[in-house]
Amino acid sequence: MNIEDIFFPDKNILTKNKNGTYCSLIVDAELDPLSLEFNYDDCVVIDTTDLNHICLNQQNFKEMTILINKSNKLYEKDFENNENHLNK
Repeated sequence: MNIEDIFFPDKNILTKNKNGTYCSLIVDAELDPLSLEFNYDDCVVIDTTDLNHICLNQQNFKEMTILINKSNKLYEKDFENNENHLNK
């Protein structure tokens, strides 16, 4: 087990916030937690409000790409479920 897993066990897990937006947390190269939002636009919004800078490595970019793809699939499933619900 690495230090990131000990201090940030919820990293790289998608959750839905109260507004229905998928969110996650990653840990940058300097072990700073970064809050991410995914809006079904093939982008990620990184909250840097409390940070002066962020330091991303290749693994961070891979993690964000995976999370973008997973969130897009979840949004598609949500939209499909909503459409099916409306058609009943």
